[in-house]
Amino acid sequence: MDPARKSALLWAIVGALSFGVLYQAYVIVGAAFDWRVLAGGMVLVGAITAVLAPVVEQRLHASI
Repeated sequence: MDPARKSALLWAIVGALSFGVLYQAYVIVGAAFDWRVLAGGMVLVGAITAVLAPVVEQRLHASI
């Protein structure tokens, strides 16, 4: 696997899991749990992160 793709997928996993943790904290403080919000949010955040990670990485390397 290409290192750039691997990096983007790993960042997507980090983003999706971070959303899951934040949603669980939201549920703990009193909100109702909905698995569709959890699953949909994790997929959406993961997909957006996978797309944006290479762009951000490229811009960071260009600015150094």
